[in-house]
Amino acid sequence: PIDATVERDTVRSYFNMVNQAGGVDGYKLRLIDCDSKYDPSSAHQCAQKLLSQGVVAIVGWLSLSGEQNETKYMTGQGVPIIGGLGVPAEYESPLSFPTTPSLVTAGTALKKPGVIFLNANFIAPVETSFLAAMKKKGITPVDVEQVDATKADYTDIVLKFQMSGAQSVAAFVDPFSYARLFQAMERQNFHVHVLGGGQARADVE
Repeated sequence: PIDATVERDTVRSYFNMVNQAGGVDGYKLRLIDCDSKYDPSSAHQCAQKLLSQGVVAIVGWLSLSGEQNETKYMTGQGVPIIGGLGVPAEYESPLSFPTTPSLVTAGTALKKPGVIFLNANFIAPVETSFLAAMKKKGITPVDVEQVDATKADYTDIVLKFQMSGAQSVAAFVDPFSYARLFQAMERQNFHVHVLGGGQARADVE
């Protein structure tokens, strides 16, 4: 249900640019990718396959059902991880370098937020922790919505936020959904601060 080709193609384009400029110390970068199929077993098979092919790092991955376990596995094998959703394991390993914000900590700075969560099992602990952290800081979301990754139009969500008096938005969705959300916000002339990213570390407040 989640299309990760945007991450793959971005990394490939960057690798091509670096290679055209001569590579890194004369070495050319080679992209090896594997489709985890939104399945934890397939994600582990991909991790094993990539290790057997001698990868030196995992860059810009998106494996919603596999990142938590495979981060521990890959970094345990000495393979660094750059980017990703920011699952808890990515914040805990010295070989992991997440590029997404911790929504649990940064989210508490939002004013009258409307909050959007992806309707997925792996998001549930983040949703619980995020809302609890906001409550502890005395912040009450004006509206909380759950959406499917395949949601084609966010106009209804934006209208609900406007009607509720939202002054900011915190979103936990995939890259394509962000594009649709921003398009809907633009159509409704709803210009507020947006905090978005992948998962956040659940045990930090």
